[in-house]
Amino acid sequence: EQHAISSHLSGLPDAAVGSFHDAAALRRAMGDRLGEAENLRQVSYLLWLLGRTREGVEAGRASLRLLEGVGPCPELAWSLVNMAELASGDFDPRRAEYATRAMAVGIEIGETAVVVRARAAVAMVGVTSGDTGWDEVEAIWHEAITTEGLTELGGIIGSTLCWFAALHHHLGRAENYIAEVSAFCTTHDLGVFLPFATGAAAICALHRGDWPRALSYADDVLTRPTTGPMQRIMPQLTVALIGARRGEQPAAALLDEALAATEPNELFRLGPVWAARAEVAWLVGDDDTARAEAQAGLAAATSPHADPWLVGHLRRWAYLVGGPLDDGPAVDTVTPYRHEISGDWAAAAAAWTRLGCPYD
Repeated sequence: EQHAISSHLSGLPDAAVGSFHDAAALRRAMGDRLGEAENLRQVSYLLWLLGRTREGVEAGRASLRLLEGVGPCPELAWSLVNMAELASGDFDPRRAEYATRAMAVGIEIGETAVVVRARAAVAMVGVTSGDTGWDEVEAIWHEAITTEGLTELGGIIGSTLCWFAALHHHLGRAENYIAEVSAFCTTHDLGVFLPFATGAAAICALHRGDWPRALSYADDVLTRPTTGPMQRIMPQLTVALIGARRGEQPAAALLDEALAATEPNELFRLGPVWAARAEVAWLVGDDDTARAEAQAGLAAATSPHADPWLVGHLRRWAYLVGGPLDDGPAVDTVTPYRHEISGDWAAAAAAWTRLGCPYD
């Protein structure tokens, strides 16, 4: 178990998964249901990070099943938080239910860390479904980084904020998060979270039109030997899009690798990848491929709670190449993409200018 934890925090997720699996088997042989459930919960979290979503969900459910009927305990609280976060990755409305249950158990047993993490999971629902609640999540994050014993949680919440602020084009907010998260993780030897902050910095510089800086940030992540698939997605998109926009280099290899970072039909991680692939095709005049990439992404947008920034980006490319837009129940009331697909180019241009995104 200690080897698994050290491997995870050192950026060696495959080694961590193997050790947690071994530890779960040992706990099972000892008749220790709680210990086995906790190790399976850790396996679930790491598998999700590695893009092995189905395996991660299965391990998470196995962890929770082992805890049925045991009563309030830390293992149950953490297993519920894990299920809430897995549901969040799928924009599943059950995420709030799992998180609320986790909070109740955490409060009952006095487990501060699980209560804070569950509160963050609930607050992130507003961020990902309607671009609201940023201040609440930020307050929870600052609570985590200033509370003894919550160091790793500070890295988790902080890197999540960096990721979504960059994807949502809130560049000033994202850059503030990136600076603070980077300093915090460096001070506390949380190297596993630094690539998320640096990748978000690459996307922010891309949006601002500062392409040399964007490439520098991307190269910082892509040349590290131990980064996982999820940590590489933003840098890969940055390099691929800049190359395509400049007409300097083929982007297919990078975008193929990004598409393979997780299982098919996962909007959370692959939404930006499908949008980038559509743009690259559109830039060379291949409208058929651009349409196919946009539609592949929109086919995964089946939840009414899906992030409007991810869905809107895909709708833009479907609209530009004449694809159908009857793509699912998610409603966009917050992004400039909604102006683009309604044909209001002046409103779209004004919105992108306010956001500081000159290329868009």
